[in-house]
Amino acid sequence: MGEPSRSTTSGVPARRQWIAAALVLLALPVGVLAADLAAEEAGPWVLAGSAVVSALVLLAASPGSGRSSSAWRLLGVGLVVWAGGLVAAASSWGTDPAAAPLPNITDAPVLTGLALISGSLLVMAMARGSRTDWIARIDAVVVGAGTGVVLLSFLWPEVRDAGLEADGTAVVLAAGAVTCLLMGAAARLAFTGASALASGRFLVEGTLALAVGSTLLRAAQLQFTDVDLDRLGLGLASGAPLILMAAAVHPSATRITD
Repeated sequence: MGEPSRSTTSGVPARRQWIAAALVLLALPVGVLAADLAAEEAGPWVLAGSAVVSALVLLAASPGSGRSSSAWRLLGVGLVVWAGGLVAAASSWGTDPAAAPLPNITDAPVLTGLALISGSLLVMAMARGSRTDWIARIDAVVVGAGTGVVLLSFLWPEVRDAGLEADGTAVVLAAGAVTCLLMGAAARLAFTGASALASGRFLVEGTLALAVGSTLLRAAQLQFTDVDLDRLGLGLASGAPLILMAAAVHPSATRITD
């Protein structure tokens, strides 16, 4: 009588491990598909679809109770808000993303969603710290500030010469700040030792891919260079939500705040 119970108990985590691994592997072909379809102007829809599905599955499959549940819900809400902005953008300018005005109505949900995602990682990082670790905090600030220096060095001259209106420049600066926040939050979580968990590794990897992909898409929208940054940006940003979803599905997600 006891044997079936043990099998069932061990089977659920095992299935979640396999599902999480499959999602991480699936991120690569989804990213390649989005990059390939960029030339056919369907890439933004692949990105939006990946974000929507990942957001809904993450909210349904992430831990529903325990210390980590609120952080996972915040991550899910961030993905939902971000996905909503992507769907609106694809609906409005999916055939020509570069034609989207700056600013536009989709900037608010996209940037807000990304900020909420970074906030969820910071909540997890703070919950993991049994004591105040100022060194880890300083290291995370250095990562975020270093990202800002790189963005300013490479993009600010182009932004300054682009002749944007004040509100357009403000959106670009806000996007840069959100990228710094994402990078810093991923570093802060990693410095707590969360990378020892599969869920933690997936969170850090997915967030870094999301930060880089979003930045490349913004640069492509502004047409700063002749390089097809939108293809690489679409690939990274489309695969990132699947990796974040894998983090929520993996059994170690319940221990991300321990």
